[in-house]
Amino acid sequence: MKIITIPGSSIPTAAIRHYGIEISAGKMVVDGIEHELKDGLRLSQVDNWIDSAKKYPQILGTSAAEFVDLFMALAKTDQELLVIAPTNKIIPTYTAALSAQKILQQNRSYQELKIKIIDSGVTDGGLGLMTILAAEARNAGLPFEEIAKMCEALPGQIHSIVALDSLEYMAKGGRASFLKTRFVSWMKIKPLVGFVDGRLQPLAKVRREKNVLAKTFEIVFERVPKGTKIWAAVTHGRVHGRATSLIKELGKHYDIHFSYLGEVAPAIYLNSGPGTIALYFFRVDKLQWIPTLPNYSLLGR
Repeated sequence: MKIITIPGSSIPTAAIRHYGIEISAGKMVVDGIEHELKDGLRLSQVDNWIDSAKKYPQILGTSAAEFVDLFMALAKTDQELLVIAPTNKIIPTYTAALSAQKILQQNRSYQELKIKIIDSGVTDGGLGLMTILAAEARNAGLPFEEIAKMCEALPGQIHSIVALDSLEYMAKGGRASFLKTRFVSWMKIKPLVGFVDGRLQPLAKVRREKNVLAKTFEIVFERVPKGTKIWAAVTHGRVHGRATSLIKELGKHYDIHFSYLGEVAPAIYLNSGPGTIALYFFRVDKLQWIPTLPNYSLLGR
């Protein structure tokens, strides 16, 4: 079985290699020049492009045609393909993969090919956690249909808390007004948002950076009892030290069965910007299949 996801899953390179995860195509377009996202663009380079480009950079996600090519290539060695897609309410990857599946179903050569496409309801680290869980289940020998069923049940269980340092990049990308951005900056407000039913929704607003961690854990404690065994991912916008502090603090209150830490994907960074810290987690005891891997973590940049 092959497991496929997008560059916006923010999975560390070590995990991609370890699990043999397939990353679909995706491009950042800067003044008409396309840069492949899965090649590992540095966030510092993205900042330089944002500052110097005539037009704000744009993202081209995986197209249906690109999924057709990928599915055909993978089908040469495997007849079971599991696509873990970001929330379809924000990113149309799910729709593109579904279109590719329908195209191949019309070809007699691919009648036996099994393709299952999952809408994760999130993106970034939440998408990455689901993808790694699916890979663990595959490595443990679970059947294709059982893994797909487990993933389909997971979106409502993934908790997300994203602390934005500012709305500057959202405004530049057209996702927030400049008036609102100026107000938030002037009032020193740090917005906290999270995925609810596949869309980013406001969770809280705090004044000043020092209050962000406290408010984050206030929300975490409301959702999951202390001491619970969890999987977690922390991603950040060039603030590794603060992100490390967050996951260390998380470990004081919860039994972290698996975790990873890394930078947000460039496609996410275009909207979240520098200073972003995102926490994604889910309870292990609520899963349809309980992974048996030992407690360990994957630490990225």
